[in-house]
Amino acid sequence: MEEMEKRSTRDETLPTKDREKESTEESVERADLPESGEEEAEASEERATAAVEREDEEIHLPSHPADLQSKEKKHHIAKRMVAEAKEIVSASEAEVEECRLLLESDLEAYNEAKAALRTYALEQSETYLKDLGYELAEEEESVIFEPAEEIPPVALEDISSGTFTALMMAIAVGAGVLVGMLYLAAQRLQIPFDLSMITDQATVEKLFVWFTQAVGYTGGSKAYTGAAMVALVVLAVMFLTYWIRVTLKAGKNLHFAQKQLADAQAYVSRKANCKEEMERVDGHIKDAIATLKDYEILLAEQNSKLHRILHFEGLHDDHTRYAARSRETMDITQTLVETIKRFMATPMSEEGRLSEKSTLMLQHTKEELKKVLERLV
Repeated sequence: MEEMEKRSTRDETLPTKDREKESTEESVERADLPESGEEEAEASEERATAAVEREDEEIHLPSHPADLQSKEKKHHIAKRMVAEAKEIVSASEAEVEECRLLLESDLEAYNEAKAALRTYALEQSETYLKDLGYELAEEEESVIFEPAEEIPPVALEDISSGTFTALMMAIAVGAGVLVGMLYLAAQRLQIPFDLSMITDQATVEKLFVWFTQAVGYTGGSKAYTGAAMVALVVLAVMFLTYWIRVTLKAGKNLHFAQKQLADAQAYVSRKANCKEEMERVDGHIKDAIATLKDYEILLAEQNSKLHRILHFEGLHDDHTRYAARSRETMDITQTLVETIKRFMATPMSEEGRLSEKSTLMLQHTKEELKKVLERLV
């Protein structure tokens, strides 16, 4: 007996399990501590409740009407969702606008780099090569970058609680119920019904008295009691009308807000793709600008060599009369000129996206530059 009492005391002094631990930890601990059937049932119910609460927290919306009333009204949830939709759309558009401005700046810098290349090196190289008997292809004009079509903006609308329309509807329904009740009483008393009778106090009192008689009221002040009964019925109908209207409007607002939030998320997703594409273009253009500058410097150096060849060796129809080193200089210059002109003639965009052809051409242009540098070193 003493041993059983000690075991019972030890079981009672065991610490309570933390219900917020992971299910795997709970299962291990429960395996070590056997519980009664009632305790297991309570624990199972608590785990199920916790799981439901976790799901509700993940979607940020109560899952039952009772939760809506106890935690947050549908209308407030809908307003919060609309505000969230506006916030993510505004943030996305701000990011895309920032990228667009950066892209415009990049394109301006690229045009300046091309103009500098032509002015300070390329045009002079072409002139020297033509004087030396080389035939060069004409440079083709191309659109540098043509952005994709603008994504139609998502239209986000505010929501109203519907309280004003609900109040107007409740007043209209209440007035109708009042007239209907008075009409019913007039018919039962065989009194010709006319709205003008409302101004006749004696007639109105007879109508109110009929309601007390209809429910079997035998107390005093029957007219006032009947008026109170009619007022209670009218107010009850008005409240019910108001509540139904506001409730339906809240449900409609919630569905509308959910749709707007889904549309906003889809819009932001498409905008994110545009932003990512513009970032790729930004990196490509910066790389292209650096390459144009490299060619400008190298062609300017080659122009000095061509000028020396023309000055000291003169013009010859037969290229074999030029020194081998001079012929190599002329061939290298021709390669550089034709390579950079092909790159500049390649459009960077294709259906609003960075052209794969332009990417490959830039890589080829950089490789040709590397080969030339290796030959010159």
